[in-house]
Amino acid sequence: LPSDHVSFIAQDYDGKAWVGTDQGLVSITQGKSHIVVRNKVMTCVQKIANGLFCFISEQGDVYQTHKSGSLNVFNPTTPLPDAVIRVACEGQQLILGTKGSAYCYDMQRHTLQPHPYIHFDNIQIVEDNRGNKVVFDYYGTKVWYYTSNRTYLINNIFSQELTQQNGGGRYKFIFGSHGR
Repeated sequence: LPSDHVSFIAQDYDGKAWVGTDQGLVSITQGKSHIVVRNKVMTCVQKIANGLFCFISEQGDVYQTHKSGSLNVFNPTTPLPDAVIRVACEGQQLILGTKGSAYCYDMQRHTLQPHPYIHFDNIQIVEDNRGNKVVFDYYGTKVWYYTSNRTYLINNIFSQELTQQNGGGRYKFIFGSHGR
């Protein structure tokens, strides 16, 4: 590996392991490693459709695996103002959470733009087993909950809980921050 600081490890359906480090991206097949991306701080991995992955660098570069085994690269024309710290897949878009805001990367058009709704610091992203996303700030004061057919915004979540009726199942998210 180019570095001993590992950010993530992922394995695709072909058995290839992908390792993100603070010095690049490495693929490992049958015990042999190959540095695929050099000199980039790799921060996040997101599984997308059909067992493919997107790897995100701190600078906002998006590396998307292809069925052929190749790696497609998107480099934003304007660097993001903050480091990417979280990522989530929402249909054909990736939500890139930074220390200062959120951005949408359209995987079909290969465009990157500020997220239309999420504008807060230190974004955290959690996905449940049905693909719904919970996006919240570090302090829990703003929470966005994405389902397949609706988006909720909840402010000052410290004393609230969110329940969602979805397909007969009941889901309850309870947030706590700093002992609250």
